[in-house]
Amino acid sequence: MKPIKTARRRSLPVIVGVLAAAVLPASVLAATSGPNPPTTPPAASHPPAGASGPLPRSWVASAGKDSNPCTRQAPCATFQRAFTQTSTGGQIDVVDSSLYSPVTITRAVTIKAVGVLAGIRPQNAQDGITIDCTDPTCRVVIDGLDLYGSANSTSTVDGIDILSAGAVRIQHSRLAQFPDAGIRFGPNNPECVLVVQDTTVSDNFPATVSDTNSGSTTPPSNNPPWGLLVTPAGADSSSNPLYTVTVRRSSFDDNSTGIGVFADTSQAVTVNVSHSEVADSYGYGIFTAGLGGAVVRLNANDITDNGVGVGIAASNTAGDHIDSFGNNNISGNLVDGNLNQTLSLRSRP
Repeated sequence: MKPIKTARRRSLPVIVGVLAAAVLPASVLAATSGPNPPTTPPAASHPPAGASGPLPRSWVASAGKDSNPCTRQAPCATFQRAFTQTSTGGQIDVVDSSLYSPVTITRAVTIKAVGVLAGIRPQNAQDGITIDCTDPTCRVVIDGLDLYGSANSTSTVDGIDILSAGAVRIQHSRLAQFPDAGIRFGPNNPECVLVVQDTTVSDNFPATVSDTNSGSTTPPSNNPPWGLLVTPAGADSSSNPLYTVTVRRSSFDDNSTGIGVFADTSQAVTVNVSHSEVADSYGYGIFTAGLGGAVVRLNANDITDNGVGVGIAASNTAGDHIDSFGNNNISGNLVDGNLNQTLSLRSRP
């Protein structure tokens, strides 16, 4: 049995033992190919997911019917049907609180729930939201949705799985209890951008581990689930960053690993985390593994009560960084970890 969270105080010999355990063989940490491959999105049961409908704004409701035209007066029952009825760049709105079925997004669209509790709970091998938009100008916004995993889900199921897009924004949402990742950012197209703000990603932890336990220093390179998993599939010889992730005012609590970043030299990933909380992770708060392509910058965050606060795989090259602006609270972890460098804060002119 692992110690419960509330038992934070430990004797000096125990702390020394944990610190020694943190220095793991490079062979253990050398796996940089990332975790399980993404889930293949299921085929839509209605008109093709790529079909663009005539409505700039469509609606779903708990009492809706997919035989309806998806207007406010005659809403649909599912996001997937509403998506086929919505024009590219349009918006899907939620009429009332309910549990809705998963959706696959292949065009620019906004899904928005305001003043209601709109939930998505996938079953079996289906992700909650799959974004597979090959148009480099595609912009997808997920606003105000609650996504929850299921005990019946397979180990590869994610809350939101981003396979390709130009830019994705996830805001005012909650994702919890997924066996692979709350948010999986694994695009195969270059210059893809993800923004996560005002969002909670929590309780994504192994089924065999209680969320009241903490303190593992086992490297999470192949040990999901993650709160946010950044693992791009594309590659390019350009020296410019191909993938950018920005996290603002968000919370990553009670996950196996709060934020995991996997990238090699050809993938050039930059992850900026600011004014957020990464806490109570069973393993690592923030973990980076790759071949020189991952840079994580931390600004005004609380990284506390994790097994290890921040960590970089021992086999990584010098190109991988976890940097701080010197204003982060990294404390109360079994092992706080080490930052590569402290960056200077610059005021605007």
